[in-house]
Amino acid sequence: MSLGTSAQLCQQVPTTDLSLGDHFLYVRTVTADGVWSVPSRVQITITESDVIVGCLGDFNRDGTVNGSDLLTFLAFFGSEGECTADLNGDFVVNGIDLLTFLALFGQSC
Repeated sequence: MSLGTSAQLCQQVPTTDLSLGDHFLYVRTVTADGVWSVPSRVQITITESDVIVGCLGDFNRDGTVNGSDLLTFLAFFGSEGECTADLNGDFVVNGIDLLTFLALFGQSC
């Protein structure tokens, strides 16, 4: 990866063991040649929450994969470089993601 090149990764970061308050997440990348980048720092704030975490396909995190989630999915259909509705991690929202979403439709989290 050359200087100035960006990378995209869609991952969840578990925060269950972190105390309430501000924390820093440091991210580094490594090239195929084994050269590490300078760490990037992102500040995150852990707060109390009553929100249902949800599951795959539950974009609005209401605990069910339903019609509201379908509208969100359809809004992103055909997008590239997208994490929100990309269900298989290839950064493209396409027919494979649609089949996955349809298999999840109606499930409760």
